[in-house]
Amino acid sequence: MIDARGSSRTIIRPSSLSFVNRYPTGGLKHQNPACIRAVIFGLVDYSTIPVTASLVATHIGRGVMGLAFGLISAGHQVGAALGTYFGGVLYDLYAQYEWVWWSPCGSRCLPEFWCS
Repeated sequence: MIDARGSSRTIIRPSSLSFVNRYPTGGLKHQNPACIRAVIFGLVDYSTIPVTASLVATHIGRGVMGLAFGLISAGHQVGAALGTYFGGVLYDLYAQYEWVWWSPCGSRCLPEFWCS
């Protein structure tokens, strides 16, 4: 990956995973799948932050990056809470998960109608 100064850096080095071999229970081979998923998710989940930071700095400006990240984070949390709540409402109404899974597909089309 190339940073803002033009120098290339490695984001995740093999030595970053050296803690796995020192894990008290003998590495990941004795861990349950949820633990393995948590480690992998933790390594790749925040990989979008440098891209978002670059877009915010380019389009909004470096002077308001803190405010922009705060609003992005707050909007993400509000959306996650509303999605979870309305998913539960849909399950209570229909007693099946089909509408819960299809509703995000429909909600992705709403901004297209709002912006056109």
